[in-house]
Amino acid sequence: MLAPTSVVIAVVIAYFCGWFAGSKPQNPAISPPDLSIDPVYSKYKFGRDDSVIDIGVQPIWIPTNIISETMKRDRTLIAALAEDGLTVRFHGFRKGADVNFFLARGDLEAGVGGDMPALSAVAKSNVLVAAVIQRGSCSLVASRQMLTTDLAGLRIAYPFGSVSHYRLLRLISSIGLKESDADLVAMDVSAMPDALNQGRIDALTAWEPTPTIALKQCKNAVIIHQSRSSGYLYFSRSFAQKRPGALRKIVAAQIRAMKWLRANSDNLRTGSRWAIRSGDALAGRKLGLSEAEYVNLARRDLLGMTSYPEITARELSPHGPLARELEFLKEASQIPASVKWEDAITCFDVSIVGEIVQNQQKYKLNVFDYGDSTDDR
Repeated sequence: MLAPTSVVIAVVIAYFCGWFAGSKPQNPAISPPDLSIDPVYSKYKFGRDDSVIDIGVQPIWIPTNIISETMKRDRTLIAALAEDGLTVRFHGFRKGADVNFFLARGDLEAGVGGDMPALSAVAKSNVLVAAVIQRGSCSLVASRQMLTTDLAGLRIAYPFGSVSHYRLLRLISSIGLKESDADLVAMDVSAMPDALNQGRIDALTAWEPTPTIALKQCKNAVIIHQSRSSGYLYFSRSFAQKRPGALRKIVAAQIRAMKWLRANSDNLRTGSRWAIRSGDALAGRKLGLSEAEYVNLARRDLLGMTSYPEITARELSPHGPLARELEFLKEASQIPASVKWEDAITCFDVSIVGEIVQNQQKYKLNVFDYGDSTDDR
């Protein structure tokens, strides 16, 4: 019989073999692995006192990775936090669920996550969501040209419990099909392009950069449907209550990064180079996207957002997209069924971005000072 430590190690190895090889990902609500012993994450040094702010980001998620890589190099942010005796560290994670794992442990003070990870953190009432960091899309990529009404009987890969999973189920329902009419295959996003190219699946649904990678690998692949998604910057409740000034300085850095990236093409190309470097380092391989492809993806999502990343009233409507996604997470057993939307919305602060924007000089929203760095922690 394996010793307890050996069992844990075996579970983690199996988990990450699934991530890169394409086996069905484990439902995070059922016996999640101990990510603190992951070969990559176990090397991270988190601050053990209140003077260090640790932020979890996602270097393989476009275009939020371009924003976070720019924030990482923001000397204005570093100087502003130093005034309070604080320093900041950024740590790269493969997905939002991993960010949430370390946030819940108290290793992180802040994190970046898509709709579903943000809502999963909100369901535990241990975070404050301060800003939108992305308004993008999920794409349904098919191995050949077809209509969405042709999905019956096809093998379609999806990331379990994600916004892509949710949007796929809504699409299937909207065209008059039942979930059982298609062969839905739970799969980690990094394995999807190869699976499509090798004919093991007929279609996939995911966020960028997975669709673009799939289109490059698969000669006849096409996008046959797109739906909206979003991402958020959120903070632990304890940090938000203890360090409201530092929280606002970090949100200001996000706004500043977005303004700088929008200012001209050179800035966007520079940010894309930083993001490529960080994404490849975390993946342990070349992701295969060029600087020009990063720029194009960023222009579509990042530049399509309004100037300031405010959380809108529509997002927090009891009949809005986030409320519907919360119900999906309950149905998928990702969060407790007892979670109520009226309680969840108390974790969103719609005033922070507006407050910062109204005090642009105080928060130095037009002071751009970025230094290159290869320190991807």
